[in-house]
Amino acid sequence: MYDSFPSARYDERGDLYTSFPPDLTDHPLFPMLRHTLTNTLPVEAFDWEPCGDTVYIRWPWAREAERTLRTMWPHIRVTAAANPAYGLGAAQLMAVGR
Repeated sequence: MYDSFPSARYDERGDLYTSFPPDLTDHPLFPMLRHTLTNTLPVEAFDWEPCGDTVYIRWPWAREAERTLRTMWPHIRVTAAANPAYGLGAAQLMAVGR
């Protein structure tokens, strides 16, 4: 079970998607792993895909979930999608500061 790592990515809204490989999802301890990942999150913070290999975590709780994932798998690869609104938001903040 410890030879495989999940992968995670942020989408453009800041939501986090974590996918688990089959050798993790088929392991008898996977329900405990799922519980560990989501037990500190409110129910509205996450959804599991019907097959149970991907968890979707909404942006307000995504960083907390990423910290949990990194505690469990320090070498997990987490990719971030580009946020097309970031530049606009930064420009607006700079304008307010002037």
